[in-house]
Amino acid sequence: LVRAEVRGRIDGREVFADDDFEFTPRDGATILLPGFAEGVIGAEKGVAKEVTVTTPPGSQPLSGKTGTFTVVVKEVKEERLPPLNDEFAREVGEGFPSLQALRQHLESGIRERIEAEAKEKYRDDALGELVKTTKELEYPPVLLEREIDHLLRDEARAAGQDVDRYLESAYGGSKPMQEVREALRPTAEERVRRSLTLTALAEAEQLKVEPSEVDDEIERIVSSSGAQASQIRQLFDNSSGREAMERSLLTRKTLDRLIEIVSGPKPAKRAAATKRAKKAVAPKKRKAKAVEEGQT
Repeated sequence: LVRAEVRGRIDGREVFADDDFEFTPRDGATILLPGFAEGVIGAEKGVAKEVTVTTPPGSQPLSGKTGTFTVVVKEVKEERLPPLNDEFAREVGEGFPSLQALRQHLESGIRERIEAEAKEKYRDDALGELVKTTKELEYPPVLLEREIDHLLRDEARAAGQDVDRYLESAYGGSKPMQEVREALRPTAEERVRRSLTLTALAEAEQLKVEPSEVDDEIERIVSSSGAQASQIRQLFDNSSGREAMERSLLTRKTLDRLIEIVSGPKPAKRAAATKRAKKAVAPKKRKAKAVEEGQT
């Protein structure tokens, strides 16, 4: 177990800071970012070591960027693991009757996660292909500016700061606001196009969310929230909370319908549905109201 002071900067902004970051380097394990754990190997206690990392590719503002993490190791402890037996299994979580039961539980969880990740990637790829058919899609400029605002707030929230303080800490006041916004514009444009494409598909397929579906989803979330159940319920106990849930459910329905279209068992019906979807997102002025992909 390694305890270290870690500072990370990517594209000129501080993205990570922890004076007592604890981690356990393991073969094949990714810690913070690919290459970080490997780069820490050989670091001397009390001596700063710089590790160069590259973020994974994607559509986020920092995707595919190269950065530097500075690491000062404070302490290294040997990890001693208990023997893997039935006694160990009984002490894990709420307890398992045997080591075999624990293994089956872990295998099931891993399988479900892999399947969920594969489904998410398939949906994302399918939506990406549909978006490619909307190169001339028009929309009010205010939609794009609003999405840039969303991105800024998301980055600031992830850093635990308000926007002004985040910009100061990330850029040191060296970048004008307009320059920061321009850097976010390509990502914002992609998100707006995806949102409008989802809206068009939902309209073409006449998808909607019933109030009972909103109620059921809220109850599902609340029932799995444990001690925070009452606070979680309060989040949805108003019109804005229910509207956010409705948008989230409509997004999910629309993406599920897209998967049915591209992978349905009947070629004729699939072709007809695909044609409807492409027609729905054909170049035309869209209204400002849109299904907000992945936003609640």
